[in-house]
Amino acid sequence: MARLIQPDGTETIVTPKAASNEWTLAELQHCVQGHIERCPQQYDGHDVWVNEEGLILELDPNHTASHLLQQSLYGPVLILGADEFVT
Repeated sequence: MARLIQPDGTETIVTPKAASNEWTLAELQHCVQGHIERCPQQYDGHDVWVNEEGLILELDPNHTASHLLQQSLYGPVLILGADEFVT
């Protein structure tokens, strides 16, 4: 199960539709509200996905996720679970 962290600090658990824990491009884009980018830095060994245009689109800063990853992040941030991957 993945953690979706919104800019206002709220967190929800989200899962891909596939039973095999495979995330599709469309699902990732839906979660981060736009074009996706994988952060070069992982969180606790987990992949982190963000809106690649978050700063350009002036999305709200995500202070919660920024604190976790020690870098400035904008918009919704998706942290995949240990057994999840992208197809």
